[in-house]
Amino acid sequence: MDRLLIVDDDPRLRLMLREQLEIAGFTVEEASDGASALRRVAEPDVALVLLDVMMPGQDGLAVLRELRSRDATARIPVILLTARSQIGDKLQGLDLGADDYITKPFDPAELLARIRAQLRLRRLTLEVEQQNEELQRFAAAVAHEVRGPLNELALHLNRASEDSGDAPAVRDSLGRAEEALRRAAQVLETHLQVARAGHVPEPRQILSLLDVLREAEDQVRVHLGLRGFEVRVSGAPGMARGNATLLGELFRNLLENAVRHGGARQGPRVEFRSEGGKEWVTVTDEGPGIAPAVRDDLFSPFRSAGGGAGLGLVIARRIARGHGGDLEYRPRPGETGASFELWLPRPGQAKDAA
Repeated sequence: MDRLLIVDDDPRLRLMLREQLEIAGFTVEEASDGASALRRVAEPDVALVLLDVMMPGQDGLAVLRELRSRDATARIPVILLTARSQIGDKLQGLDLGADDYITKPFDPAELLARIRAQLRLRRLTLEVEQQNEELQRFAAAVAHEVRGPLNELALHLNRASEDSGDAPAVRDSLGRAEEALRRAAQVLETHLQVARAGHVPEPRQILSLLDVLREAEDQVRVHLGLRGFEVRVSGAPGMARGNATLLGELFRNLLENAVRHGGARQGPRVEFRSEGGKEWVTVTDEGPGIAPAVRDDLFSPFRSAGGGAGLGLVIARRIARGHGGDLEYRPRPGETGASFELWLPRPGQAKDAA
């Protein structure tokens, strides 16, 4: 049975709400002012707060601000109770993190519907988070199992390199294999840290986006066996603060996606620009473009628009958002090709993101 907290200085309104909510099957607690509300909401199992905006002393907006600042109460749904004339308070309350509001006088049936909607959303959110935690634990277990074979492969490559003698071609191939293996292990370990910690791991450093792009270009050239592969760069490349391994993987995924859909005969175009406190990177290929029917699934796992596992763009967007930025597909009306637009905060403006 869900436990609700009514916060209002009007005892008659509290009594009326309590009777209606208890008839509806809820357990109800009451608070007549902000201080007592903050004490009561700290108790376990408060599922939702009905919060009056206009109260003497500490008003509802101050209480809401305090609730959202505390880890233990930051995610409890809050429905504001407001007078019709308080439109500014409604907007401010939503900005502060209120989940909904209802104006006085209100219809009891409407209030019950809004409460039930918020509680359903809360349950769904908790279920999704639980499933995500289970998925992260599974990913960590898989990474742990994969680490062993990678270490064994590294050992055999090292022995093969020692036994290769003076054969330059063999030693060169083995060296490339060892480098690819090292990079795979680094990517695996970094993603494992992301799964465990829920954010982009350290080390983070100030990076030249052009340097990151060129390194990714070289990896694509080797990985896909494209001797003449070259990216056409325009604009003014900027700097970003981030994890070099993850940002390199982001660029590599975008370049490989451009090659698969646009071909390698004429390399993709990459345009850099600085605007609005952000560093923008646009990657465009010369392929047929992406059909409208599949655009909605571009960033959905296992729904590739052109074969493959369908994870490259998903991973790229996750890395971008983990650095406080984002990645979007931009249609090109009247033109061929596909265009993806990445933005990252400039150094000093980035915020750690989950």
